[in-house]
Amino acid sequence: MNELEKKFNERVGRFIATTNLTEPDKVPVLGLYQTWVYGYSKTKIKDIIDDFEKEFSAYAKVMTDFEFDGVFATGSQRAINFYDALGSDSFFVSEDGYTLQHQETVMMPDPEDYPKLINDPLEFTFNKLFPERYPNLRGEEDAIKGSLKKSIASLNEFVGNMIKSGEIAKEQFGLPSVNGGMGISAVDILFDFYRGFKGISLDIRRRPEMVLETADRFADILIDTFASNVHCKGGFPFIFVPIHLPGFLSPKQFETIYWPSFKKIFFPLMEQGFKFEFYMETAASHLYEFINEFPKGKSIILLEKDDLKSAKEKIGSNVTIAGGLSTRLLKYGTKQECIDQTKMVIDSCAPGGGFILTTDNILIAPDDVNPENFKAALNCAHEYGIY
Repeated sequence: MNELEKKFNERVGRFIATTNLTEPDKVPVLGLYQTWVYGYSKTKIKDIIDDFEKEFSAYAKVMTDFEFDGVFATGSQRAINFYDALGSDSFFVSEDGYTLQHQETVMMPDPEDYPKLINDPLEFTFNKLFPERYPNLRGEEDAIKGSLKKSIASLNEFVGNMIKSGEIAKEQFGLPSVNGGMGISAVDILFDFYRGFKGISLDIRRRPEMVLETADRFADILIDTFASNVHCKGGFPFIFVPIHLPGFLSPKQFETIYWPSFKKIFFPLMEQGFKFEFYMETAASHLYEFINEFPKGKSIILLEKDDLKSAKEKIGSNVTIAGGLSTRLLKYGTKQECIDQTKMVIDSCAPGGGFILTTDNILIAPDDVNPENFKAALNCAHEYGIY
């Protein structure tokens, strides 16, 4: 075993130990970033869309300049050419040329379509909603077939590049990608793609039974989809799941609308050995009683807005807490303030394991953090976070 293989295994071991709620040799440090790498490396997104070497080179610069125990991604997380082949406008590059942005997609603007969606979600989505939403799936049959072939080929290339970038990161940097897959909850699919924020907000109040029934039908499909990630079944790598709608729900709404399909999907998979990274967008403290019902030692909760010391006290005996590095402080603070904060959060959250140090937001835009502050905080974590 060479030094890089040894380093890779040590780093993986830290994540496994801490997600088992035991103390590793040191606090694992996670690089939580997406298109921020392009701004940092001065690589325009238009130049990497069809050039894997340039794409990985941008990620490699971050892996070289910053020390992590694991990273959220070793390459692009969006299959841009796939969306382009469908004629989708869901994603667009901002004026800086470095940041990929998302705009809301509403495939089902008419709530009267709920019964059709519930009756056969896949048939109604692929044969009715997709052609209405994506221009390149309308028109002459040959043109539609060409768009489908191009989109499938683009998606296959994207997946292949993700696998390839992970292998190179392991071989050249001894660095694991902690994500072995990506998922989404049933209600968030309905929110994100079918109804949008306004639509789902009205539905929860006016037709909650339709939301529940649709989510239950989606859940049956999603269970099999997640279970197909057999390489994640041993507990590492994890399946990343962004949590969108719950930050806008009251505990009662969450329990009534979101919780049934969530438990139906994720709890059996956790019992089978899968572990999930739930990225809690916006505040999550109002949901702690539900998080404490999760199967023990099967989840990482990435917190954006919540106090980590309080989270550790209230849910840290059941799930692993991740966060602690304020992107606001990393951007605007002094180097010493960033070091002091790093020490404080390690003191509060590291004892007993069940803690991963990372930024409180996924890094997207070029100036999300001051690189020198970020390096200072990471260097401190590697020295101070030893058990």
